[in-house]
Amino acid sequence: MTADDGQPVRINGRQAFITPNDDGPGTCVAQVVYRPYRDPNGEDQEEIVELEIAGTRPVTKLCADARTLAATAITRLPQ
Repeated sequence: MTADDGQPVRINGRQAFITPNDDGPGTCVAQVVYRPYRDPNGEDQEEIVELEIAGTRPVTKLCADARTLAATAITRLPQ
């Protein structure tokens, strides 16, 4: 993942990206890198956790919620 995927941030020590209005107005997407791996062709890939929040509240609030939910979700990932 790169900055093209959104605003880079760290969530619980993990690389993440927050993207307001990513899936249209009134949405915010949080993507958190879970773990790297190599695909069958030997290419580097990353598993991610992606959460999308949608609603009528200001997008800044939606993104804050997305970040909070992402922080909670990644505590449940296997080590």
